[in-house]
Amino acid sequence: MKTFTIANTTWTMSDHIIERMEEREFDELDIKCALMYGKSFASVEDKDATLTIFVIDEADYEGQMTNYGTRATHFILVHKKNKFGAGRELLTGYYADCNCLKVRYNMGK
Repeated sequence: MKTFTIANTTWTMSDHIIERMEEREFDELDIKCALMYGKSFASVEDKDATLTIFVIDEADYEGQMTNYGTRATHFILVHKKNKFGAGRELLTGYYADCNCLKVRYNMGK
């Protein structure tokens, strides 16, 4: 398990999530940048979850694909109140495209 603090919030990542993030080619800097500079929205899929959505740098992620086989333009981190203590727990993260974001997460509202 790993913890770190960003903007006075303590974040927790389980070993399983760290492994999954590495499989998806997220590194720790990606995650910290997303949490620091991304925009947060309530999840339409889970009333207790929050989504932090970050626009990725095309130069750094050229050719990165989503699960839908489209070119990734954003990545999404899903988090909830930390069950291990104060702060928030990072649950998962994945790549998405603009269309997926607008449809599933109502970014425009």
